[in-house]
Amino acid sequence: MTEEYQYTEPLKERHADIEALKQLALIEEPSEESKQDLLELSNRLFLNDYESQDIEVARTQFFDFWDIEMDNSGIIPIELSGTSDKTHLDRIDEIIDALEFGEDLKSFNLNKLADQHPEIPFYTLMNIVAMELQGKEPNKILKKVKEACSVYPQNILLALLQDQYLIIQDKEAVLLNEATLEQGSMSKLMNGRQHMHPLELYIAHAALFEFVASKEDLLSTDTFLFTSMEVYPEAEEVFKQKSMLLDLHKLNYCIEKYAPELV
Repeated sequence: MTEEYQYTEPLKERHADIEALKQLALIEEPSEESKQDLLELSNRLFLNDYESQDIEVARTQFFDFWDIEMDNSGIIPIELSGTSDKTHLDRIDEIIDALEFGEDLKSFNLNKLADQHPEIPFYTLMNIVAMELQGKEPNKILKKVKEACSVYPQNILLALLQDQYLIIQDKEAVLLNEATLEQGSMSKLMNGRQHMHPLELYIAHAALFEFVASKEDLLSTDTFLFTSMEVYPEAEEVFKQKSMLLDLHKLNYCIEKYAPELV
């Protein structure tokens, strides 16, 4: 547990935080500062519900898991592109750039590219990512991913996407299991690689997050996000939405436990 959140006088400090939590939670139109104070209070109360040793053990496990470096060189690995053809690599680079800058992917006609070039699974992968960005229904995305996995059974990213959408629909994951995190590592999951492209990390992280969160263990989910943002600070903006969602879960946890009269 970081020193800024660790109580030195637990009884006194917890009582003060609970009272402050109740006061802030009652504000009908809170300012941004009040909202931030409320989240910080709930985070401190949440973390101090656990022994510091338990938190350190959990964090060490996840720190050990993140044993692969994110490569920001701009080089697209063959494991992601699936090709060494320069024409395709140039187009793939353009697609990744568009994705990074939040541009519309429709102009690339990914569905057509995927059909025309089945030898390059990247196009199929990006066609599914485009469906995500368009807000397609999870069951439609899962159907598409299952089809892709049957065509490319060795593609790790498609397998992870499939697990992500299986979990979202309360179904059992195929690739991910308890041993993935408890006895495994990111490099082991990625077939022994030591470096990965940012896009690969984002896809893997999304699936792993859904897997961890599905266990409904707030400490594990908190530890997962904390360690991943510590190891990959350059990806913090990508992970921020998940972090904000977790903050709300921790706030609800604290209100239900320490101020049930407000529920």
